[in-house]
Amino acid sequence: MDEVLGLGSFLNNNTPTDLKPQDLFSWSAPGTRNLTSNGTRYFSINGGTTNIVNFSQDPTGDFGDWLSSSCPQANPYVQNAFSCAGQFADVTATSPEGINLDVIGYDLVTTTATLRIDSVAPPAGRTSGGQQIKLTGEFAGLSTVTMGGSSASWFYTNGSSDTSMITVTTPAHAVGAVNIVLTPTTGSTLTKTNAFAYLPTVFTDNTIMVGQTTAKAQHILELRQAVDAMRAVAGLGGAPWNDPALAAGNTVRAVHITDLRTFLDDAATRLGFATSPYMDPGLTTGFVIKRIHIEELRQRIRTIAG
Repeated sequence: MDEVLGLGSFLNNNTPTDLKPQDLFSWSAPGTRNLTSNGTRYFSINGGTTNIVNFSQDPTGDFGDWLSSSCPQANPYVQNAFSCAGQFADVTATSPEGINLDVIGYDLVTTTATLRIDSVAPPAGRTSGGQQIKLTGEFAGLSTVTMGGSSASWFYTNGSSDTSMITVTTPAHAVGAVNIVLTPTTGSTLTKTNAFAYLPTVFTDNTIMVGQTTAKAQHILELRQAVDAMRAVAGLGGAPWNDPALAAGNTVRAVHITDLRTFLDDAATRLGFATSPYMDPGLTTGFVIKRIHIEELRQRIRTIAG
């Protein structure tokens, strides 16, 4: 294949005649060409001044290949005169193979992989931030990450040689679903809409006291906001709440609790979080709303938030 591309020397022919492109760059010293199988030959593109790589002069191998040691080799390039296990191409703008292909007429075209997010895990966390989440996809050439408009620190989870996963530290943000935006060093940004749900861990009347704290509409509204954030990340619209116009000062009823249970469990399941039975599973119209009805919903949100 190398010979088809134009690499190799005319010295490999049974009867050497016409030079091959690579032979135009064969030197033994500055200003001194060497087109024989004797002495030293090396690849140079500035009249022999700079020795880029030595050619093999061993007749049992190819004369146009790189001078190489016996196996195993530290760098078993495909252009080495003698093949070893694990050979690989080394085509870059500054490598001998890349320079050689360039001067015989090829153009090196580098492509930047398109940024891609396949998954975000976990897909929800606390509003205070500081949690590590993992994104899988394609992140070669990634420069910056933002979540909800705030800068997020990141690193390649398995080292820079593996660009298929990054670890991101979440910045603080208000409750809600946010976009994750990736900006490459060159090229277009990538936005994953509603990629992560920020959830509350502290609520109004954060410690509900039995016999002292009255269930309020605000308690329900805060939980609804968290559930709707999770639904957005799951690709759903806002929940079809019963009593959607619930406002401060309104009475909390059983339907408000059962709605939350239903939609929270559905969103949690869709996002891969576990669910479990509730206290008072038969809660229905006419039941007195207790501290535990609010508190267990809050605790499930806190658990998901981490």
